[in-house]
Amino acid sequence: MRLLDLATGSGYSAALACHRLGDDRVTTLNVDLHLTQAAAERLDRLGWHSTVVTTDATKELPGTFDRIVSMVSVPRIPRQWLTALEPEGRLVTTIAGTGLIITADKNHDGGATGRVANGTGPRSWPPARATTARPPSATSSPSQHKTPDR
Repeated sequence: MRLLDLATGSGYSAALACHRLGDDRVTTLNVDLHLTQAAAERLDRLGWHSTVVTTDATKELPGTFDRIVSMVSVPRIPRQWLTALEPEGRLVTTIAGTGLIITADKNHDGGATGRVANGTGPRSWPPARATTARPPSATSSPSQHKTPDR
């Protein structure tokens, strides 16, 4: 089984997946180079050598997978996720701003069927980012950060 962990963060969920499945079966992905580098270093120190990728999770994904577990919410499931999911593969994510948890299994026709469950609030996971811009930290002064143009 090949697993894609969307939103690397600290690398914790990738480490758990490596322990369970073997590091050669785990790919973890995040848009933020700082997070992927730090997580890759942590995983390496723990002896796990999964594939760590820096890219936008809403674009083309690096390979095909039997499981896609998203730790970010999306307004709708990106087509690229279904393309990267093997037939009979499963994906789990949340729909942005709803708290709804989607578990979907890919059909042989390329579509998916699944379940919708109510999560724990209006937003179970943070929204997916297409940029590496991070919000200012609580300890820094506002003058140190510029807000990106929208």
